[in-house]
Amino acid sequence: MQLVLDTHGLNVGKRNGCFYLKTKSDTRLISPLKVSSIAVASYCLLSTSAIQLAVSHQIPIYFLDSLGQVTARLGAASYGNDATLRRQQVYFRDLEAALQWCIQLFSLKTSEQLQNIALLMSRRSRFADKISPLQTAVQLELQNFEMLDTNLKDTCLEQIAIKEALIARYYWQVLAIAMPSPFDFEGRSRQPAQDFFNAALNYSYGMLYGLVETAIFSVALDPYLGLWHADQYNKPTLSYDLIEPFRPWIDALIVEQVLDETLREEMFDQQDGGIFLNKKGKQHLIPLFHQYMSERCEFRGSIASRRNHLYRFAGYLREQISALTL
Repeated sequence: MQLVLDTHGLNVGKRNGCFYLKTKSDTRLISPLKVSSIAVASYCLLSTSAIQLAVSHQIPIYFLDSLGQVTARLGAASYGNDATLRRQQVYFRDLEAALQWCIQLFSLKTSEQLQNIALLMSRRSRFADKISPLQTAVQLELQNFEMLDTNLKDTCLEQIAIKEALIARYYWQVLAIAMPSPFDFEGRSRQPAQDFFNAALNYSYGMLYGLVETAIFSVALDPYLGLWHADQYNKPTLSYDLIEPFRPWIDALIVEQVLDETLREEMFDQQDGGIFLNKKGKQHLIPLFHQYMSERCEFRGSIASRRNHLYRFAGYLREQISALTL
């Protein structure tokens, strides 16, 4: 499980080899063997003994902002010990294999988006006449991914960008058409969100980033050496790459919550020119997210938990990179 520290003024220490959580009214012991990661989502006191306990069990500690984005990470800095692998990762970016991986990245993402469109076609059938042509357009762009010529790098990169942008436009039009009030929206809005749907989406994407970065660290790759997204100072661009095929899973989770009416208006606050998930919303969404990521599904021809699929995909990239001979 992910241990989420979202109670203001919480004290976290170590006792009897366990994490010791203390508030004004309660105490709790949690075994580190049950914790996969720690998310600090509110102001609390985190002792050095608790940090050392996490590090000794290879438990990463993430600090989240109000959008659920990871702003800092604590953990053993072990990914950089393999200098050969890092050199291979740099070299891999300029190979045709990297282009093929990027094409696969967005092909997988588009396939998952089409599943979400099919879901909306079945659950919001009264909008089928509006959704159907957009669905066809996305299907055609997916077929075109397979026809890209990776021998022409610059042309291929440009075509990938164009197709990804077109698919995103069609896809978000479908979701905007199908979402009922008060979760209707005009398009994607990020920092901050301008509507309830995007606020829930942004916070959930933030949690997903934490899992993606952990998966990258687990296979000893450098999250700051991206393949598709351009290098940015102090930005984990490989995380931005690897998250792409898994974004539609989060879209599906939020869509289901909206259509089942379990995500409600009172779970959000309006402040600082935007809409944010409030404490009640986080208490609802955080455990739901982790339960969802633990559920089994099919991805790339195999069945496993969504969390394990993510780790396997990071491992698949590691295999391709480490196979290089320098």
